[in-house]
Amino acid sequence: MFQGSEASLSSVQRDFDAIKALAEAEKPKHNTKVTKLKTKPSEAKVVEAEEGEKDHPSEDCAGYHRQLESTVCLMREMLSLQEVEMVELKELVLSHQAPSESTQHLRDQLSQMKNELKASVLELRGEVQELQQDREVLRRELGAVREELHLRDRTVQSLREQLQSLKSTCKHQAQTPDSQPSTSTLTETNPVQIQPIPTSTPTLTETSPAAQSQKRTTQPYAWNASTTMSHLQERLSQHISEDAEGCRPWPQPKQPPPGSADDPPAFIQLASTSLPHRGTPPRSGHSTTTSAAPPDPERRQQDM
Repeated sequence: MFQGSEASLSSVQRDFDAIKALAEAEKPKHNTKVTKLKTKPSEAKVVEAEEGEKDHPSEDCAGYHRQLESTVCLMREMLSLQEVEMVELKELVLSHQAPSESTQHLRDQLSQMKNELKASVLELRGEVQELQQDREVLRRELGAVREELHLRDRTVQSLREQLQSLKSTCKHQAQTPDSQPSTSTLTETNPVQIQPIPTSTPTLTETSPAAQSQKRTTQPYAWNASTTMSHLQERLSQHISEDAEGCRPWPQPKQPPPGSADDPPAFIQLASTSLPHRGTPPRSGHSTTTSAAPPDPERRQQDM
């Protein structure tokens, strides 16, 4: 349709240009005649006579003028028709150029889609920035974890080296002969914790003194954790001197204050209070149990 309208417009333009050229071609002759008549009134008759002699007679001129008028009328009619067609064509073009409802709806949808795309792009940019920040934080945390792992590896390596050195020293000590430390070198600043040794109590059915002497065991004293080797040596020398004299009263074990951390078990306290016993404190690192019978009254009288 638009191509047809363009073709009609081009044809109208060609017709209009042809009519305009024809009209312009006719105007100069008429003007020259008029100017000749106006400028030279004395020579008008001579010019007309010469033209009359040279050209056709006046009838031919009248016919020529009528023909020109008819062509001009035809041209005018054609121009009027073309003008009507041009007006219709303009209206048609304007009607097609005016936005319809469908095109307006499509335009609205397109603008809405553009706005949604812009909003989604902005959201994606914000999420990308957040992801970049999270990546930086994770990088810092990973660096801290790596440093901590390196530190742990170094500590583990140092501990392994210390363990190897301890193993080597233990092997060296195992290869060398064992040496008992002398009691004189120990000072009071090095307290020794002596663990109480549980003993079995004799049954009531054993009534013979020989069985009692074989089955009786010694109950060690309840030693405090702060007892030093010097104190133990003094007690040991005192016990040896009393044994040499032969008449030493049987000592009762010292009871620690109630609630202390060094309280002996309940069965040991029961045995120490029910049966008299006798024994020597063990040395540091060695537990010795000696069986001794309680003093017999007949034997004591014989000794006396």
